[in-house]
Amino acid sequence: MIQRIQSLYFFMASLSMAILTASPLYTTEALGKKYTVFVGGLLQTELGKDEVINSQAGIFAVNLLLALMPLVAIFLFKNRKFQLKLSSSAMLSFTVFVILMAVTISENMKLVEGFEGQGNYSWGIALPFVAVIFLFLASRAIRKDENLIKSADRLR
Repeated sequence: MIQRIQSLYFFMASLSMAILTASPLYTTEALGKKYTVFVGGLLQTELGKDEVINSQAGIFAVNLLLALMPLVAIFLFKNRKFQLKLSSSAMLSFTVFVILMAVTISENMKLVEGFEGQGNYSWGIALPFVAVIFLFLASRAIRKDENLIKSADRLR
């Protein structure tokens, strides 16, 4: 039962990082144009036409790799110690990725003409934190499972 719960947590963490690939991180308007920052780059919308101003394939690829980390952890259920290490490193990686996204947003806003420093962070910026929460819950479930197995071994 606990194995199913931790697998669900890992899946939800992976899903939240996968959703991040298409989620807006930051939006602003300057000189009558709307600018939106995604993980993949900066998108300019003017009169219903979208144009990619700055593409960032490297950060997009890192996001996809980070989305795969919890999925890999699901299939390591026989090696709980490695699963815990992978979960902990994924939590750290997701936190560093948020810092990388903040720097990316700052760099992309330098490309916007007429940007005066006013914009809105979108809901996509919170998705890595949601993934960290799910990874924490998965780690807790792994530890519970490990303690349950140790207590069953003592009864033998």
